[in-house]
This record gives sequence, C-alpha cells and structure tokens, in this order.
Amino acid sequence: MKVKNLLFILLLAIGGESQADVFGLKKGMTVEQIHALKFGKLTKIMDTPEQFWEVRNPQTPRDAQIATFVLVPGKGLLKVAFLWRVDSNTYGEGVKEKFRELRTILSDKYGKGETVDYLQEDSQWKEPHFWMQTLADKERVLEWVLISGITKNELTCIGISTIGSTAFEAYITLFYEFEGWNEHTKARDKKEAEQF
Repeated sequence: MKVKNLLFILLLAIGGESQADVFGLKKGMTVEQIHALKFGKLTKIMDTPEQFWEVRNPQTPRDAQIATFVLVPGKGLLKVAFLWRVDSNTYGEGVKEKFRELRTILSDKYGKGETVDYLQEDSQWKEPHFWMQTLADKERVLEWVLISGITKNELTCIGISTIGSTAFEAYITLFYEFEGWNEHTKARDKKEAEQF
C-alpha cells in the first residue's frame, strides 16, 4: 500500500503544473530563480535596457548549445531562447530534420503555427543541392511562429528560426516570449526614437 501511495505522489509531482512550464521557466523569474533550475553556469553577456544571461551547453533542452535568458528590470524574465548548431548536407536535410522535430513538439503542445519556407525569386541558387547555400546567403527563410491562441504559461509568441552559416552548417533558434515582452520592446524603441 505504501509503495502505491508513493508512486501516486511521484506521478503527481512529475505530471503536475511544472511540466506545463517552459523547462520550468515562468514569466517574471529572477536570475536567482533561473539559476536554481540548474540549466548550468549563468553568465551575464549584455546589460542594456535588458539583461542577457547565457548558459553554454545547458542541461535542458536536449543537445542545445546555448540558452539565453532576457530579463527586464522590474519585470524579470520575459524572453528565453535556445540555440542549436546543426551540421547538414548541401540539401539541408540535417537542418530540415531538426526544424521539423522542434516544430512537431511545439505544435503538439501549443497549437499549429505558421511555417515560412521562402526562397527569393532572384536567387541564382534554385537547385535543391544549393539549399544550404541559399540559407547561408540569406536568400532563404525557414521559420515557424505561433502568435495567437497560446493559452499556456503566459506566452504570447513561440518561434523557430534558422540562420545559415556555411553550405554545411546552420543554427536553429527556438524562442519563447512571455506577456509584457512586446510592450517592453515597443516602449524601448519609442524611447530610443525620441532621442533623434
């Protein structure tokens, strides 16, 4: 009987609210609270109107190279991003596979977003074996974004973007924006524009 009770409590702990969070992250968290989640060693990389904190080779999510946490003074955590370096052949198969994997996970959890896979009309690299080259030359866009209908975790935007580096390497960024991020960036941009 005690074993059954213990298993029930363990299942509640695993399947409870914390699983609905973005890797345990919540809107408004402090650096100390993020540090307590044990992603890895937090390093401040930028201090502008926002504070940017980074973890190299975070414990979560699986195989990400960098986690970046953006905190706004007085509001705490409002944006988080994870970065993967992806090796690929010239057809982009490695990038497309990782992109589809992330998109499927996010679509299943949060809802169907919009995928943009676009090649500039004037690109000279139209053949399929130049897929990675067009990504590296910024002639191709491969993105997924969900900005409406998110009802979990006080999120307003979730997205995946790809950035080409070479014909054999690219970076994929997964980002989450919490309520308050858009208002913050609009106010910041307006304040910067007033300086002119």
